[in-house]
Amino acid sequence: TAVVGGNCVRANHLVHPRVGGSHRHGDREYPNTNSLWRRRECAAMALCHNPDSSAIPNLIEALEDQDRMVATLSGRVLVEIGNDAVPDLINILETGTPSARIEAARALSDIRDPRAIPVFMTALDSDSELVKFWAEQGLQNLGSEMVYFKPG
Repeated sequence: TAVVGGNCVRANHLVHPRVGGSHRHGDREYPNTNSLWRRRECAAMALCHNPDSSAIPNLIEALEDQDRMVATLSGRVLVEIGNDAVPDLINILETGTPSARIEAARALSDIRDPRAIPVFMTALDSDSELVKFWAEQGLQNLGSEMVYFKPG
């Protein structure tokens, strides 16, 4: 939970937000989806400034969000949370959707936890150039003078 502009924002707003209000067009009433997106982005930004490990499950789920801003901000929060987020990020890098794998690789690269080395090695063979890039960055961040190789 974080406070933004006097309003309480919870991590569950990232994945289970409540839509505020609606608008009319002719005879039909539509939910304010822009309000929905703003609330979710606001929740992610608030958590960037107040990282909380209890938000990890919601943040991991938000890495797969169609709103790339929410996904990117969620990745940044996971970086701020740090080592507690590493096991979940490794799981997403191994099994997530293509876009979530990119965000997980980027976050793991910035966290610089040695537990990510094996998954970075595997990610070097990814079909995604961005996953490969972040895996290479992650390995460099963990030891620019070290040489990593795959046994076998």
